[in-house]
This record gives sequence, C-alpha cells and structure tokens, in this order.
Amino acid sequence: MSIDISVAIPDSCLSDEQTLRDKTLKISQIARASSIFRVKTIYLYQDRDTQAKKADRRLIKLILRYLDTPQYLRKTLFPHMQELRYAGLLSPIKAPHHKEWHNMKSTKEGEIRVGVVVKVKEKLFVDVGLGSLVPLEGKASVGVKLNVRLKSSFPNLLAEKIDQQDITSYWGFQVHEARSLKTLLDEIRDSVVIITSRQGKSLKNFKSQLSNELAFKKGLLLVFGSPRKGVHQILSSEGRDISSYQFIVNMFPHQGTQTVRLEEAFLGVLAIVNCFLNS
Repeated sequence: MSIDISVAIPDSCLSDEQTLRDKTLKISQIARASSIFRVKTIYLYQDRDTQAKKADRRLIKLILRYLDTPQYLRKTLFPHMQELRYAGLLSPIKAPHHKEWHNMKSTKEGEIRVGVVVKVKEKLFVDVGLGSLVPLEGKASVGVKLNVRLKSSFPNLLAEKIDQQDITSYWGFQVHEARSLKTLLDEIRDSVVIITSRQGKSLKNFKSQLSNELAFKKGLLLVFGSPRKGVHQILSSEGRDISSYQFIVNMFPHQGTQTVRLEEAFLGVLAIVNCFLNS
C-alpha cells in the first residue's frame, strides 16, 4: 500500500529534557525513525497551553533540517552554531538522498543529487558533493538547496533543477510548522488521521475501517502528544473534543511501563504502522 506518511509532534516535546545534549539526542532519534519509515513530512505544532520555549522550537527545526541535509552540504548551509554543539554525536541518517562523496569522473548521466547553488563569475553552479562545482542550467537563487539531475556525464557535466515529484524514491522529510494542533487537523484533507492515545482502542479494532479509508486517501497522519500531556488534553485546551476523530488508537495496549517516552512511542508506532501498511 503506497501511502505518504506524515507525523505531528508538539513543540513541547523537549519539555522533559534539561540539557542541550539530551535534547539533541532526542531529536536525532525522531529524525532517524522518520527516515527509517519513510516519513514525508514532520509537522511541528504549537502546544499553546504548555508555552514551549522559543529556543526549543528553533532547536527542533534546526536539528531535524540539519540531519535531513546530506553531510557534504552541512558546512555550507549550517555555519558554526551553538545549538549544533553536539552534532558530532548524532548518527548519520544515510537516506537515499544522502549520497556519498565520490570522484566526479564516476558520475552517471541521470543521477539525482541534492545541491546548493553558488555563483562564480556571474555563472551559476551547484555543489553536489563531487569535489568540484557543476554548471547549473536555468535560473536559481544563490545559496538555495535544491534537487538536481545530471544531464550529462564527465567531462561535460551539466545539472538541471528538478521538482520533488520527479523523484520516485524516498528523498527525506520536510519540516513544517502549525499554529496549533486543531489548526493542523482542520487543514488536513487528503490524509487519514490517527491520534495516538493511551485512552484509545487497540489497532486491531480499526483494521477494516482503516484499510477502507486509506483506499481513498493519499496519506496518513500520525499525531503524538507531549511528555506531559496526551493529545486529548492538548485538543481539549484548544476547545476541541478528541472524540470527534474517527481513529483514536492505543498502539501499546497492556504496556509494561507506566509511561512510554515520545521517542520510544515514535519508533514503535511507525514500526507498527509500517507492518500494517505492508501486510
């Protein structure tokens, strides 16, 4: 079943972490799980009742985007920042768009890579991790990260800009912000929404309904709560009753621990959903 998977996490998801190191590692776990299970979009919604720190919101966006960026572009796109002090501890994602450096002589026509636009002597080039810049066909803004296809091989390398829909393989995740969870859910139209909650029912109770709904939708949105509040509490603070949603699922029935940490729930839920979609 080919379904685009998206996730929604609150900007208060770091509220149980005290140090930059621990916050960094937690975000890394979310990024790794997202890449493993081909998450297309990570929505970061504001938990207004908790009033998450702006610094935490910025850190979440920064590290998620940093980890989704191929390593050969990180120094260019992410100059020295205090928030990235522990970036060296993070495991590489190694998603399909994270190409390894190799000699440009071994590149093949049609190869797709992520690059950054640079200008040299009024001409546009793109850095795609080949050791030398590649001429870029068409117009683009300097400093912008984009996807390109190599139109020809060495020694006449030429790159052209392509759109995301031109890429058939998994090509990493995007990060988008939402003013509130209620706002996000109201804007979602082409996705089935699953709200993860300990107050929900087991997934087995929804298998038939979920399969039927997914047959007519393009995507699946998984909604997570914060370390201190469940999704029902967050929606309630926004004036919305969780019972108005069809799929409220307890992904860990009979759990052996009093709580399931967000990064644990994130990996576990994605694994369960992956199994369901491919069964």
